[in-house]
Amino acid sequence: MTKALTGSSKRPNLVTLIVYPSIVLIIGLISFSVSLKWKLEAAKADSDLNSYPKIEDFLEPPAPKKVDTYGLDYTVEKKEPIKVSLAPDFKNEVAPISLETTNQKTAKVPELSYPGGVYPEASFPMRLQISNPNPLSTWVMVSMNGRSFIKYNYQTLYIDPGDTITAYVRGDTIEWEPSEIVEAKYYKQQKVKKYRAPVRRITFQ
Repeated sequence: MTKALTGSSKRPNLVTLIVYPSIVLIIGLISFSVSLKWKLEAAKADSDLNSYPKIEDFLEPPAPKKVDTYGLDYTVEKKEPIKVSLAPDFKNEVAPISLETTNQKTAKVPELSYPGGVYPEASFPMRLQISNPNPLSTWVMVSMNGRSFIKYNYQTLYIDPGDTITAYVRGDTIEWEPSEIVEAKYYKQQKVKKYRAPVRRITFQ
């Protein structure tokens, strides 16, 4: 009887082999499920936090602005732009600006004391003067033999044979338009040689 009891005491305990590992496994599963639950709840809380509206959602973005060709600044909505209705008799175009001045007057041509032409040799050097038939707000521009135009100060011009005089009248560009150009050429009259016909004397015997 004593041996039987001694031999039975050497066998592994059932509690040690089955119960303790089961308890440890159950505790591990419980802790894992609890930690997993906490992680899922934390992720859900983060997603709910991100789904909340932000301050920027309550602020209306500024509407774009548009400037038309006439400098009028009006706001255009994002979806439907503002339509500007024009009057039926109004055209969306810029009227051309006329540069012509209707108050301008055309100056008269200057007058030469001797017109161009052929004159005797004794007429040279010819004393030429130019007169201005226009008001005092105009003046005469003169050129001799193709040189640059200069303002004529009513001095006497000495003309030699073959000279060319060019003149016109101008004034303030707001009031006057230049006159037409007058050109005169002066030539010396050529001498005509007179020839005598030969005289033949006839003698009678």
